[in-house]
Formats: sequence, C-alpha cells, structure tokens
Amino acid sequence: TYKNDKAYIALTEELIKLGDYKKAIQTLQKVKNKSCPYFQLLGEIYVLQDKEEQIIGILPNLDQCKSIKAKLIKIYHLLEWGDIQRAYKQLKSIEKTLLQIYREDKLAHKVLQVFVETALSQENYKLVYQVLKPFTEKYKEDCNIKSWYYLAAIRLGKLEEIKPKELETCKGNKWALIAINAYKDALIERRLNR
Repeated sequence: TYKNDKAYIALTEELIKLGDYKKAIQTLQKVKNKSCPYFQLLGEIYVLQDKEEQIIGILPNLDQCKSIKAKLIKIYHLLEWGDIQRAYKQLKSIEKTLLQIYREDKLAHKVLQVFVETALSQENYKLVYQVLKPFTEKYKEDCNIKSWYYLAAIRLGKLEEIKPKELETCKGNKWALIAINAYKDALIERRLNR
C-alpha cells in the first residue's frame, strides 16, 4: 500500500505539471494514507483551479505540513480572504525558496500572480514593489514580473527605475501594455507639474 501511495503521489505530481487536474484528482483519490503529501497536492490542484471553497475544507490538514507547498496554499487562502498584510509577511518569509522554484512551479506562479493582482486592486503598490524587487533581477525575461514591478514603481513615483525598452519584448502581454501606458501617463503628468 505504501509503495502504491508513493506511485500515486508521483503520478499526481506529473499530471499537475501537465495541467490535467481532473486525472490528477482521480489518481490522488487512490491514495490510502492521506497525510501531508496528499493534502498538499489536493490543495495545489484546488489553487490552480481557483477552488477556494475546497481549500477551506483541507486547511486544518495542512497545519501539520511544513512544506513550501502548504505555505503557498495558506497564502493563497489569505489572499482570497483579502488579508494582504498577512499574505505579504508569509511571502517574505519564504522569499528565497520562492525565488528558486518560481520558474518551474505552477503553484508558486499562481500564488505570486494572485498576490500581485490583489495588492494592485487594493492600490498597495509598495507591497508589490517590495515582493517583486528580487524577482526582477532573477527573472528579467518574465514579462509579468517586469510589468508588475514597473507598474508598482510608476505608481510609487520611481520613474527613474523604468526601462521602457525592456517592455517592448513583451508584445501582447496585457500587463506590459498597462505598465507602458501608466509610464506614458506619469511622464505627461510630470511634465505638466513642472
């Protein structure tokens, strides 16, 4: 049974990477020993599918789990409930690990995206700026990271940090378009205020 559980867990992880969440859940349901790996994968699938209601049901089971996945699922839950400050503190506490796994990990991508979108919708540009600063250095080619960071910098009045040419490679990216337009508006506003 233990060997089967390990195989089901490994298969579920691969199905998540492939984006086949329906099969991932079907495979995960075959696990007999429902411990941390089970609940973390279940939570990951729920986050990737935006199923906050189901996450609430497994949160108590995640309390015993000390992994980065468990923390990311809890951060997502905080964000869904609008608790941006606690989500920020928890994100900062796992920043180094998040920087390492961001490129390959769908859950890390999703949680960072939800954090940024939530903070931007609350006009909390300082938090976006602080969280993304280390990411902009490591993930220079990531259009979303660059655009979100620039948007926050623009809103904070840090126009000198903006390199508009870097966003030109992000044609078709909605966030890059928003950042470019915000930059142009900020330049016009700055000229008018002189």
